[in-house]
Amino acid sequence: MACLKYSHKHIHGNLPVNLQTMVFPMNKDFHDKNTRGKLGFRLPNKKCGLTFSKIKYKIPKFRNHLSSTLKEKLLDRRINISKSYYKKTILETYKENCTDRNCYVCKEIK
Repeated sequence: MACLKYSHKHIHGNLPVNLQTMVFPMNKDFHDKNTRGKLGFRLPNKKCGLTFSKIKYKIPKFRNHLSSTLKEKLLDRRINISKSYYKKTILETYKENCTDRNCYVCKEIK
């Protein structure tokens, strides 16, 4: 959820200056070939295990794995729309794979 909020605020310019100026390069900036990942964000090189915990890695990876519907919802000014859709999508996916007969989460999803 934190990555979603950060992405939304970054898109709409609502972050502090030092975070707002952080650039997430796109794959298309590095080559002009028509590849499947052309419109995705370029991930930084993984030189050590710490790379995975850095925001420069987490945000592009998160945004590359979003569905096209959620990417559109991120463009909406109201963050609540993005958050509620994201939660609903995750819980629906969980419900499909849940095997617990008395699952609290699955009972709450309507």
